[in-house]
Amino acid sequence: MAELSHAIGMAVIDRSCGKLLGHIKTAYFDKFFKNIAYFAVSSENGELLLEPSNIAALKDAVMLDSAAALISFGDVDPTELRPCAPGTPVFTSAGASRGVVTEVGFQASGRLGKFSASEGEFYSSNILTAGDVIILKGVKPQKKPKPLSIPRPAAERTVFILDEAEERSGGSEAASEPSPEGKAFGAEAAISLNADSREPVFSRDAFERVLGDEQVLFDEDAHTPTRIISSYNFLLGRTLGADLTTYSGEPIAQKGSVVTASVVEQARFAGKLVELTLNSLREGEERP
Repeated sequence: MAELSHAIGMAVIDRSCGKLLGHIKTAYFDKFFKNIAYFAVSSENGELLLEPSNIAALKDAVMLDSAAALISFGDVDPTELRPCAPGTPVFTSAGASRGVVTEVGFQASGRLGKFSASEGEFYSSNILTAGDVIILKGVKPQKKPKPLSIPRPAAERTVFILDEAEERSGGSEAASEPSPEGKAFGAEAAISLNADSREPVFSRDAFERVLGDEQVLFDEDAHTPTRIISSYNFLLGRTLGADLTTYSGEPIAQKGSVVTASVVEQARFAGKLVELTLNSLREGEERP
């Protein structure tokens, strides 16, 4: 990768006869800012143009196979050329200065590489237009990434439930008092903040307070949901005609015992409701 600052001022020589044809003065880009279209050469015949593809060798001097490689400005369309040289001011499209061009990298074919400015670097793809100054395209603001949700340590999010709540808060009355900010959660302060630890505190009957009339009804017998009992209420009071056990052989109810809501619930958990139904005998009924 060659550097434009090194090429500026470089001698241009016809190596077929050793004649000094002039010196590189500046460079012109194509209208797409992808390549160096021409080098401008100052000579005794005025300013001439040289295409990078006509350079035979480039090291400490620009070597040409023939002086015929140099052409005049009248042979090209000047509206297709974009001037640039070290020292050209650089601005963003919003008017912010990026200093001046300090270096431009290019390949032997004339393909442009990285531009260095006194306040940053950019590539030809960043150029909006070029003339007396280079204007860079506006940069779209990047969306800020959403912050990661990091869970708090367990010590900072401990919740005490039911019996422990009363011990930590000093009794059920304290649990029902509103927080210092006067905020309570749930019906009639079923959940409140502990004044010292700032942790949620649940009263013993928080579940019933919050749900109110919509709470699920429970039967007194082993808290069997009423909806389960209602589906099998015809079994209640019957007598078991055989032992009822789980699939692993653990007993649920013995032969001759009365079917209660607790037996129905245990049978439901064990997947034995059908067997319970088949083995439940009405009063006076005998197992066939």
